[in-house]
Amino acid sequence: MSLAALQTALLEPPVNLLPVIAAGLLLMRHHRRIGGWLAALGFLALLAFSLPATPWLLLTALERDIALAPPSAPAPNAIVGAIVVLSAEDLRAVPGGIIGPPDIGALTLQRLRAGVVLHRRTGLPLLVSGGVVRRDNPPIAQAMARVLAEEYGITARWVEDRSRTTWENAVFSAALLRQDGIDRSYVVTHGWHMRRGLLAFRRAGLASVAAPAHLTGPAALDIASFVPSAHAWADSRLAMHEWIGLAWYALRHGD
Repeated sequence: MSLAALQTALLEPPVNLLPVIAAGLLLMRHHRRIGGWLAALGFLALLAFSLPATPWLLLTALERDIALAPPSAPAPNAIVGAIVVLSAEDLRAVPGGIIGPPDIGALTLQRLRAGVVLHRRTGLPLLVSGGVVRRDNPPIAQAMARVLAEEYGITARWVEDRSRTTWENAVFSAALLRQDGIDRSYVVTHGWHMRRGLLAFRRAGLASVAAPAHLTGPAALDIASFVPSAHAWADSRLAMHEWIGLAWYALRHGD
């Protein structure tokens, strides 16, 4: 794990709450009331992030105003010249299964499938974007291009394999497309990641049209939405990663 990835992980729940709880418990030795409140606050936050309702609210807020489905044709009065598919994670596995490393993970596969659907609807060429996810592994964009070719019979026209972040996805992809005279593209990623993705592409100077692989909601909340779940922690981490990323963009780039 890179230093940047480690720093980000420490800011995301539930990991970021553990030091709060520990500090509260230690503080109780000398300041029982303050330490108790701090530990209780950490435990309550940990509980809140374990409720499915919490990540649902966080993720659907990220998707507000995002298109409800991948478009079937270029936006009105705009010439879209390419489809950019952003990577997510790689396959965490060891050799020996039917599908072994290096390969793409489930989220990346969902985005790639959406890119294939949009490619077949529009006939536009594909760019796959993603660099090295883990040390000693090849760039994930190369695995994406291989899956496209071997499993879908589609050749990616561009393979952007240097990027390590969403921001670099945008910068390096925009540079490749501009070399071929393309200044507008579809961006394929998950709905909850689209806001940050479009922001990065806009700052990279590439006009982009949202093409979300799928959206989280809307969905009705029921009693199960308020029953703690380990899966909810994972979704909360995903949502907070995006909100922290948007805050970082605002602080560093003025958005």
